[in-house]
Amino acid sequence: MTFGNKRIVFFAKLSSIWKYSRTALLLISIVGLSGLGIFLYADYAAKKTIETEKTQILLEEQQKRLEEAEMKLDDLKQQAETQTDNLKKRVEDLTESQNRLLQESKQSTPKEIIISSADIAQYLTGVVQVYCNLYNGGSSSGSGSLWTVSNIGYSVLTNKHVVTGSKNCIIMSDEVLVKDLSIERLYNWNDASDIAILKIGALKPNDIVPPSNFNYKISQLRKCDVKMPVGSPVVVIGFPISGKQGVTVYGYSASDWSRITTNGIISAYDDTSVYPIGSLPYFNYFVSAKMDAGNSGGVVISKDQSGLCLLGIPTWLSIGKYENQGIVQNIHNVIYK
Repeated sequence: MTFGNKRIVFFAKLSSIWKYSRTALLLISIVGLSGLGIFLYADYAAKKTIETEKTQILLEEQQKRLEEAEMKLDDLKQQAETQTDNLKKRVEDLTESQNRLLQESKQSTPKEIIISSADIAQYLTGVVQVYCNLYNGGSSSGSGSLWTVSNIGYSVLTNKHVVTGSKNCIIMSDEVLVKDLSIERLYNWNDASDIAILKIGALKPNDIVPPSNFNYKISQLRKCDVKMPVGSPVVVIGFPISGKQGVTVYGYSASDWSRITTNGIISAYDDTSVYPIGSLPYFNYFVSAKMDAGNSGGVVISKDQSGLCLLGIPTWLSIGKYENQGIVQNIHNVIYK
């Protein structure tokens, strides 16, 4: 074999070796790349798994926080509802307390007490005029109230000074017309008060209105407390001389007396009726209601929270320089035994 042929054979072998080497390198490369790919995929998968686990943990944490937040929200709602209920209850309690205090205030604050015309209407005709002829030739005029008194019967309650020294007395009013009084005996409950009880005369054939039909409601009227407050309202009913008018009937002169009603308040207490000056147990009253001669023996009505009551008997006048005050005998002094 020549040198040239050897070169050819050498290069041919070399070429063959290169060919197989390239194939081997290619296979190695492919295998290497495949291994690298598998490694990279495994790394990727591992990382992906870790991320998924982290995400799951985050989601679980978020879910847990959400549940905790919902529980806190429920607690807050419950607290809010409880506070709202407590506030409502407190408002209700305060409202109830306020209403109770307002009611107590209304009850404890006395209302203004007024004596109306309707209040006294049924008692007016129970007050009559008392007219007496005196032994000295004169006359006396006053007022009286109709009573039914135990052991006496139908009677007139008046002041003793109205009938003292009389030889005969009558009562007059539009309702009873004219009726005799029995003056043979003057009754009273005590000698310390200026009071006289006169029995109404027996029924006569010419009596238009029998005594049994007279108005005796005053004797049934509740008696006031023994010491009514100063400022209490009063009404005085009687036949004062200021209500007297001269009239001429069929050529004859006569006098017409009107039943007069005046109102006022209890101005003060008259302590001259009690010890050490007087001998009666209770104060009499000064009243601002107008009184005049002729009112003596009438009635004074007052009123308290329980309604109308009989205060006493108008008896005297306290004459001032510019004003007068009526003095009323306390009904409890009148009936004191």
